[in-house]
Amino acid sequence: MEIVFFLCDAAREENVGAAARAMKTMGIASLRLVRPLCDHLGARSRATAHASNEVLENARVFDSLEEASEDVSLLIGSAAKKRNIREDRHPVSDLPGILLAKSGLLQRVGVVFGGEESGLSNQDLDHCDLLTTIPMASKYPSLNLGQAVMVYAHTLSQFTLNW
Repeated sequence: MEIVFFLCDAAREENVGAAARAMKTMGIASLRLVRPLCDHLGARSRATAHASNEVLENARVFDSLEEASEDVSLLIGSAAKKRNIREDRHPVSDLPGILLAKSGLLQRVGVVFGGEESGLSNQDLDHCDLLTTIPMASKYPSLNLGQAVMVYAHTLSQFTLNW
């Protein structure tokens, strides 16, 4: 099973670079950018990616999540804030079990992250098959985009790393 990370509306080069670094560290190589608001190959992105520049260089850019995810078997949205769109959100820690239960049916799984300012749009959330969240103690949950990518990448590393 291939795991692909999608960054929608990413606005800061440093966050794209941090996401690439987190992905490579956990064995995830496929990055797709949807409507990026920054240069994913810019100097700040490359500096933050450190030794993960190939993730940035091989990233594919799309105008819509629909187009970017056409070849994905299961699309997983990440959302910090509870919205009225759906109430069936799963904690990120449930993802390995969910994927293992469906593993024979899944060739490519996508995990979608929203932009730094407001997360995933309602339209992008609607396109996802499953919604997930990182449980947090704060009433106003907020993680940096690179931090959120690392949590998901680590959680899914059992599918990408040979322990």
